[in-house]
Amino acid sequence: MKKKLVFIIIDGMADVKIKALGGKTPLEFAETSGMDLLARHGLSSKIYTVNKGFMPESDVANLCLLGYDLKNHEGRASFEARGMGVRLKKNQVAFRANFVKLNEKQEIENVRGYRLPTTLNKRLCKKLSMRIQGVKIQVIPGESYRALVILTGKHLSANVTNTHPFYKKVRGTRYSMAMPSKKHCRINLCEALSPDAVLTAYVINQFTEKSNKILKELNNPVVNAIVLRDASKQDKIPVLFSKKYGLRMLTITERFLEKGLSKFLGIKTLDSLKTKARTLESDCKRKLRFFFKNYNKYDGFYIFLKGPDEPSHDKNPSLKARMIEIIDENLVLPLIEKLSKKGLLKNTIICVTTDHTTSSVIGAHTDAPVPVVVFDGKHDDNVKAFNETACKKGKLPVKFGKELMPYLVKIMNEK
Repeated sequence: MKKKLVFIIIDGMADVKIKALGGKTPLEFAETSGMDLLARHGLSSKIYTVNKGFMPESDVANLCLLGYDLKNHEGRASFEARGMGVRLKKNQVAFRANFVKLNEKQEIENVRGYRLPTTLNKRLCKKLSMRIQGVKIQVIPGESYRALVILTGKHLSANVTNTHPFYKKVRGTRYSMAMPSKKHCRINLCEALSPDAVLTAYVINQFTEKSNKILKELNNPVVNAIVLRDASKQDKIPVLFSKKYGLRMLTITERFLEKGLSKFLGIKTLDSLKTKARTLESDCKRKLRFFFKNYNKYDGFYIFLKGPDEPSHDKNPSLKARMIEIIDENLVLPLIEKLSKKGLLKNTIICVTTDHTTSSVIGAHTDAPVPVVVFDGKHDDNVKAFNETACKKGKLPVKFGKELMPYLVKIMNEK
């Protein structure tokens, strides 16, 4: 019998050592009996989810962790659009947007709009739809401070730079690399990277100027500007996951990005999981319910949890450690216990990792490798705990994110 796969990615879980936590990372500081149990009886390692020296966003990291090369990348805004149920037309370009707060010097004071309430987000988006140079601009609300901006018109291109100063467009691609957060940053001008993108860059700069004027006049204490990044079209056709790896996978998350990435790769998503849970604890429990409800229907499960990343950006390592504990207490440990109780653990591979390191010191993503553990009931090493330090000594034969899924599929088929 081919084994089942549970592939758990916890957003931004890896970190640096924090003085306030006794020189430990939040993951080292947290009580994680479930993850530690997997480490004691599995194989661990530290891996670069994308490449050494690359500070990844979640889109590029998750694409690689699902076993794809970045040449398959269509663009974060495209993935998020798919996750929101938006199918872009040939004459449309989408951008990921953040509502932000600028100070009196027009410098970004808070790049996440102080966790803007989604209800306010919806009201703001309605005020920002407009037309510029014959191009129709629609702003679709996302969750909290996030939104999707769609341009519709002739002669539009995705080959433009970001106005968001903390994410640098990688030339020749549709993805960005996270940049270290800096004080006194201003919104960037959008620049054309090819002659056919001049109109798009002009429209985005005009939209930014007009939108920020509208937002400023609202005198909202939380946000007064918008920044854009990751211009995308929906024009790529990848090798579908089921064909590439021979697995029927189910994605269990409410997040637009990971749902959209899954749809792009042909991975089934749960339509019933649409809204964010009220608490991280309840989110873990409902994802666990969905997993066991669908256990016999699929070969593998891609479970994505947001939790620890936001406290990292807010430079709150204590809260981050607590969120890691909540995930361990309410998802990882009960997952192991219930699989064992049902007699299913011996036929299930569990992999736990994170998409990137998010430093609670600088409040941004870094290029540091992340811990990963794979439990299959057959292989183990001398690692006794799941954290950044312990996993360095592991013997998991994986160095980069795109190597992980092929390895998991290989051991799924071992007798």
